Amino acid sequence: MVVARAAKLAVAAMVVVASDVERAPVAMAEIQDRLGITRSYAATIMGKLKRGGLIKSATGTGGGYVLSRPGEGISIGDIVFALNGIGRRPSRSKGRGADRLMQISVEELWAGLDERLIDFLDSVSLGSLVRPH
Repeated sequence: MVVARAAKLAVAAMVVVASDVERAPVAMAEIQDRLGITRSYAATIMGKLKRGGLIKSATGTGGGYVLSRPGEGISIGDIVFALNGIGRRPSRSKGRGADRLMQISVEELWAGLDERLIDFLDSVSLGSLVRPH
């Protein structure tokens, strides 16, 4: 698993929303300004986070985004997987014979790395990123 720029921006967007929980909802314009990205790119990211069940949106004057649940209950892994639009665990491909045996060894290497990265991302909550240190 590679954590792409979009996933990093999604985590940053969630931190913006979580940081302003007292004053919620957070407007799209504020998110795009704080992340330094275009409105359409911010809308794409926020749409994926919404489809992933991590945020809710309110329309109209004073509208914007709020967390769907407390930040302590949202892991960074949840955010990355919501952005990628995939299940919680990567799938493994199928093959045959000797090529399949070599493929299994290589897949086991990457699967082990994926598992460690997923475990790490799941161990960090959104709430822990917005708490004063």
